Amino acid sequence: MRLASRPLTAATVGLALLLGACAPEVSASEAAVVDGHAISRGEVEEPVRDALNRSGAVEGLDADERAQIVEPLQRRVLSLLIQAAVIRDLADEEGIEVAPGRVDERFEADAASVGGEEELADLLAQQGLSLGLYRDVLLPTQELVEGMRELVADDLESTVAREARHILVESDAEAQDILRELAGGADFGELAEERSTDPGSAAQGGELGPRERGFFVDAFDEAVWASAIGEIVGPVQTQFGFHVIEVLDETEVTPDDLSPEERRQRLDVLLDQLLEARFAAAEVTVSSRFGVWNALTGTVEPGPEVGSDG
Repeated sequence: MRLASRPLTAATVGLALLLGACAPEVSASEAAVVDGHAISRGEVEEPVRDALNRSGAVEGLDADERAQIVEPLQRRVLSLLIQAAVIRDLADEEGIEVAPGRVDERFEADAASVGGEEELADLLAQQGLSLGLYRDVLLPTQELVEGMRELVADDLESTVAREARHILVESDAEAQDILRELAGGADFGELAEERSTDPGSAAQGGELGPRERGFFVDAFDEAVWASAIGEIVGPVQTQFGFHVIEVLDETEVTPDDLSPEERRQRLDVLLDQLLEARFAAAEVTVSSRFGVWNALTGTVEPGPEVGSDG
């Protein structure tokens, strides 16, 4: 059973980001303008064309069938290019640079991991991406994002964690029985080992370890943080069943207490927030030839003139 409500995710170039959209109209040769910087039509069309030629995905199709494949891929590539442009601007302002040779190292390692450069190109083509776009845009942008971690490291703060244990059963009636047994003096840990259906914690007497607010699914998390230390509460119903819960302790978690993985997860959240704020302030205008910018999803979507030559 997984009680966590959702995993923390690393900041990536392909995140759905909130972007502004109030810049001058683009010219006929431009696909978009991002904070005054133009993205040309060729930057969008060429990698898609290269990928499709390599994959053969549009061979033998008529114009309408071809457009149904080409246009969504162009919108996807343009979305990535817009996000990369905003990230580069932020990196320039903060003095963040990609270490010399680092992109080449990553490119070579990625190619080797799939059997070689030709194999990597084939895999990218299946996604409508070209080898050049991956090497020259996506990898450098990912490196810049990694370099931005130090920008947010000083924002790491101490948090509070609660240590809880629980007994999970299938029905409300079973949970009520356990509550009565506990009230009569039964040992919580022994009951958890004997009766809990959660294999991940039963062997530990139901103990879940110290967790911060928001780690568990909503109903469980609310019960943990609303209870007094040492209080037994329940039944609490979640999608997993019915829980009897006891909060054992509350501790402060400082940045120095974090494991490398926990630190990275925290920095990912802060980095996401930094990028979202930056993207929300960006001025983005997309050519009607490619679509319209959706500030809520951070993607280029179809517009009334998509596919026209205007």
